[in-house]
Amino acid sequence: EEGNWTDEDGCKREAVDLVVDLLVSKSEMLEDYFSLEIDEEGSLCALPMICTRELVPDQRKLPNFLLALGHDTEWESEKACFMGIADAIAELYSSEMTHVPSQRSGACVDEEVEALCLEEERAIQNVVFPLLRSSLRPSARRAMDATVVQVASLEKLYKIFERC
Repeated sequence: EEGNWTDEDGCKREAVDLVVDLLVSKSEMLEDYFSLEIDEEGSLCALPMICTRELVPDQRKLPNFLLALGHDTEWESEKACFMGIADAIAELYSSEMTHVPSQRSGACVDEEVEALCLEEERAIQNVVFPLLRSSLRPSARRAMDATVVQVASLEKLYKIFERC
């Protein structure tokens, strides 16, 4: 982020050039394993599609994504490298819902912001939740350490309502 950069960090242009050179040198591996395409000039040509075409990452996150790939990835260790890249992709696709003040509060709501919120809401309801419902298979460790918690069971809910 702009606010975190100091003179001690060095020249931004040099840092960018180092990241670009590193990513270009790793481009074949990134494309083979992650469908992340970077051309010889260092241009980002393709991002991995993690779910469906409807789930598109926030373009404003791209600079931090590329910086994380170049700076935060441990390229010398295969497992750590893959985990670092997966973490960067997960952060890129993570959703930070746009907060829109309620129209009942009397706040002026920009139509563009409202449309963005509706788009985010639809993507979560129609893409993310159905994918989680059909595809999420947490490991036993994740199920036991409360990372993933079952909120309700349809069978148990039916039993409760049958008693009423």
